[in-house]
Amino acid sequence: MSSGKPTLVLRCAGKKPLRMGPGERIRIGRHASNDLVLSDDTVSRFHAAVEWDPDEDRPQIVDNDSANGVEVDGELIDARCHLPGGNQVVIGRFTIAVEVTEGAAGRRERMVAELNDSDSVVLITEKGGDRVSGRAATPAELHRVFLDLEGQQRTGTLTVRAGLGLGKVTFCQGLVMTASSGPLAGRPALRELLLAPSAIYAFSRELKPVDEPLNLSIREYLEAELAELTKKIALRPSTTEDPPTRPRG
Repeated sequence: MSSGKPTLVLRCAGKKPLRMGPGERIRIGRHASNDLVLSDDTVSRFHAAVEWDPDEDRPQIVDNDSANGVEVDGELIDARCHLPGGNQVVIGRFTIAVEVTEGAAGRRERMVAELNDSDSVVLITEKGGDRVSGRAATPAELHRVFLDLEGQQRTGTLTVRAGLGLGKVTFCQGLVMTASSGPLAGRPALRELLLAPSAIYAFSRELKPVDEPLNLSIREYLEAELAELTKKIALRPSTTEDPPTRPRG
């Protein structure tokens, strides 16, 4: 199962942990055909099931009209109950611990939601503490900086100064959330920055609210746009050429 997706884990003493993700189901009961077999007279043959609707962010446990019911965190459920994680489920004489781990996409969505509630945030616990700053002498060097930030799943703002212009690119868990360059914003701004023949850059952990995040992978963007970007770079006039030689009198 991909680590990028949320995952539910059921742990019961003496049993192998069971894992599931959105769109999947775990059956629990005394009968041998169940996914989690609890061999005891206090457990019905097909006692309950844990289901995860792919359109919901949390799974549910469903009581299949069992004889002794299902308890979640000390309360007997009516028919079904959401499991946000950290729950204790009791079925007959068995106690099942429930863990729900959040995927990368969920962490990004939560982080963006938190940012929208504030003017500016400095992330003390941002992944990857290495300082990122320097000078890119070619577009390829700047592309590598972007790719490294994505690969390290960094969160913060990359400031890029190219010529007299100033641009900013916001990353969240390695994906580009926003980009600006002069009057440009979004993809046009990102394109402008990636076309810069040379640039000075610095990365900080400061973030500002995001209204409509791009959720853009730099690697995928470059793979799709690299040929066109390379062509545009080649057509740009060089600013480092020697001035023409004046004819001698």
